Amino acid sequence: MFGEAGNGGGLIRIVAQVLNLAGAIKADGETPTFYGAGSGGGIRIDVGTLNGTGRITANAGNGQRDNGGGGGGGRIAIYYQNAAGFDFNRITAFGGIGRDAPNGGAGTVYLQGPGRENGELIADNNNLAAVTQSTPIPPTPTGLSAFTNLRVKRAARVRVDDQTNLTGTLEVSFGAEFISAKRVLASTIDVNNGGIVTHLFTTSSASFKVDLSANTLTVDATSKIDVTALGFLGGGKPGNPFPGNPFNNSGMTVGFERGSTGRSGGSYGGLGGSSGEGSASPVYGDFRDPNEPGSGGASFSGPAGNGGGLIRIVAQTLNLDGIIKADGETPGLFGAGSGGGVRIDVGTLRGTGQITANGGTGQPDSGGGGGGGRVAIYYQDAVGFDLTRVTALGGPGSGPPNGQDGSVITQQQAFP
Repeated sequence: MFGEAGNGGGLIRIVAQVLNLAGAIKADGETPTFYGAGSGGGIRIDVGTLNGTGRITANAGNGQRDNGGGGGGGRIAIYYQNAAGFDFNRITAFGGIGRDAPNGGAGTVYLQGPGRENGELIADNNNLAAVTQSTPIPPTPTGLSAFTNLRVKRAARVRVDDQTNLTGTLEVSFGAEFISAKRVLASTIDVNNGGIVTHLFTTSSASFKVDLSANTLTVDATSKIDVTALGFLGGGKPGNPFPGNPFNNSGMTVGFERGSTGRSGGSYGGLGGSSGEGSASPVYGDFRDPNEPGSGGASFSGPAGNGGGLIRIVAQTLNLDGIIKADGETPGLFGAGSGGGVRIDVGTLRGTGQITANGGTGQPDSGGGGGGGRVAIYYQDAVGFDLTRVTALGGPGSGPPNGQDGSVITQQQAFP
C-alpha cells in the first residue's frame, strides 16, 4: 500500500516590542495518513514584553500505518526582556509517536532574557520514550557550549559533544538521558525521577568518560550515573578489531590492544577469571587515580562482555541516594567484562546510595568472571555516607575462576 508521508513544520520569525499571545503560534509537523510523520519546524521570536495564555509549539507529527516513525521535535528560540506575564511551560517542541516504529526525539527550546542571561536550553519529550542520542546538540565552532541552565526532561535523550559550562543548573529528570562527550561544569547538577547520566560507547580507537564538576551534585534514589558495559570491547563485539579466528575472539584492553583470550574475563584492578584456555589480560592503572575504562572479556563464539566505563566527579557536595556505577558487562556467553574506573573528589559526601565498579558474571560455557575495577574517593566529610557501599568486586565465573577483586581507596583529606 502506498501513500503520502507527513510534511515538516514551517518557519516563523517575529520581532515585536509587545506580543500579547492568547492564541497559538505553531510550526508543527504533519501527521499523515500513512507512514512517517513530519518534524516540527522552526520559530524565533525577539520580543520586549511577552504576555498571554497562548501556546508556542514546534511539535512533530505522529507516525501512522504501516510502521510510520514519529517526527522529531523542531526548534524554538525566544529572546525577551520581560516575560513575567507568560508561562514558558506552554512552549514545546515534542517528538511524535511512532506507529509500530520508533518515537521521534525531542526538539529544543531556547530562552534568553533576565535570569537566563546566557540562555536556558530545554529538551522535553513529553514522557515519550525515544532512542538514545535522539536529540544531539550541534557542536559550536569554539567547542564550548555555554548556558545559564540546561534541562533534559521527560524522556528526552540528549547528546552534547562540546564541553558544557553552566552558570546555573544541569537538570536530568523524569526518565531523561544525558550524554556528554566532554567535561560538564555547573553550579548545580540535579539527576532525579529516573534520570540517567552516561557516556558514549568505547570504539576501536576512542574512549570516553562522564566528567562532572559542580558545587552541588544530587542523584536521587530513582536515578543513576551509569557507564556499565561502556568500556573496552568484549570479544566478538561489533567494532572489536581482535577476532583472532571464528572460535577465539579476544577482548580489548588498555591502549586499544588485544586483551583477554580464550573464555577469560577482562581485567583492570583485578585479574579476570581464566580456565587455562587462553589467559586474562594483565591488570593496569593506578589505584590512587582511576583514569581508564575496564577491559572486555573473551569468547569462542558470540559476543563476550564489555568492560565498565569511566566516571570522574569533582563536587563540593555530593548527595547520593541513587547509584554511581561503572560495572563490567555480564554477556550471554563466555568471558565477562571487568569493572571500570571511578574517581570522586568531594567536600561532603552523604546519602544512602552506592558506588560500584564490579566485574560482570561469566556465562556458559565456562566463561571467566570479570575482574573488579578501580574506585578512588577523596573526601573531607563522609559522616553521612556508608563507605562500605563502595565496591569493586570480581565477578563470578562459570566454570573458570571468579574474577579477582579490584581496588577501592577512600581517603579523608584535610580541610584547606
